Amino acid sequence: MSLKKTNSKAITRAENRVASLASISKNLDLGNGLTLVGYRDTIAGAKTAMEVYNSKVSELGALRTDLAKQEEDLNDLTSRMLAAVAVKFSTESDEYQQAGGTRKSARKTPHRKTKVPASA
Repeated sequence: MSLKKTNSKAITRAENRVASLASISKNLDLGNGLTLVGYRDTIAGAKTAMEVYNSKVSELGALRTDLAKQEEDLNDLTSRMLAAVAVKFSTESDEYQQAGGTRKSARKTPHRKTKVPASA
């Protein structure tokens, strides 16, 4: 499952609130350190953090794609290495077994189950 980029309801809500507060006064100071300038700075910090997060999500997506390609190439090479051992030494050799192959003579043959006719 891939990570999703995020949108922040809190940032949207705060931007709407700051627009409403700015209609009261451009330099609104409510006391106790609650100013419109400080509020805008906090919103900007949250937006920056969200942009960094979304950027990292995109980077992770690219890295995940690269890893999947590397794994696919590695699986292909692994199969080719075993096949090359089989060509050089045969599928019945000790070398083929040491490389991780199963000798043809050691493989179990599939047995099909016969259906029992249903009695009426």
